[in-house]
Amino acid sequence: MASSPLTIGIVVGTFGLLFVRRLGRIPLDRSVTAAFGAVVVVAVGAISPDDALASVHADTLLLLFGMMLHVEALAMSGFYGWVGTVLVTRLRTSRQLVLGTLLAAAGLSAIALNDATVLLLTPILVRAVDRVPGTELIGWIDWGILVLFAGMFVLVGSLSGTVVETALARLDGPLAFAAGTFVLSNVVSNVPAVILLSETTSDPTGWLLLAAVSTLAGNATPIGSAATLIVLETAAQRGVSLSIGRLVAVGAPIALATCVIAVGWLVVF
Repeated sequence: MASSPLTIGIVVGTFGLLFVRRLGRIPLDRSVTAAFGAVVVVAVGAISPDDALASVHADTLLLLFGMMLHVEALAMSGFYGWVGTVLVTRLRTSRQLVLGTLLAAAGLSAIALNDATVLLLTPILVRAVDRVPGTELIGWIDWGILVLFAGMFVLVGSLSGTVVETALARLDGPLAFAAGTFVLSNVVSNVPAVILLSETTSDPTGWLLLAAVSTLAGNATPIGSAATLIVLETAAQRGVSLSIGRLVAVGAPIALATCVIAVGWLVVF
């Protein structure tokens, strides 16, 4: 059985590497990094193979798989090329394109999963920006995203019984719980964070805080949100490199401000 500091060090180090695309001259792939970290925590005895398998939330992976199938079907139908052409034709400036994308993403995310929204909109936006409408196939299902999330689930599962789990159980009061949710969501991503924190809350306000803060906190860093990770991976596959520094510079203040508003509203009302 691995010691608690070793396990925490491996988990934090692995999630830290998800922020970077290159380590010296070595290129890093987020899915490979997460999978390697999962293998390491199993190898050092931080989590048994059976528990590692049990920690992988098949429902979440199947949901992502199903969404990617729908996205691939739309790609094969030529939907992306058509929408990209419409966007370029009607939204003639970069500012209009940004505003149109924000409105579309906000509207779709309000009635559907934000993960599904970014899977759908990212290839459309890449087409529009590149001004290359077309009907070529995007490719097969991106197994890398599924591997990425499976690896993260195993890494988070290895924290069971460590001081991290003990500390989370001691988060007393809505403000402490909200702060813990914000921090954890930006260390291990919001989906694994919700899985960990769901074991420590039972009252309605706690569940609402968990839902609100984990969602809004995901805007702060690249790994804070499953949707952000999907955007980064999908954009990278299409040759679009997004600035991590700019993402944090814009996203962190927005995440903090919206979380403060949400927590204040829920605590007061």
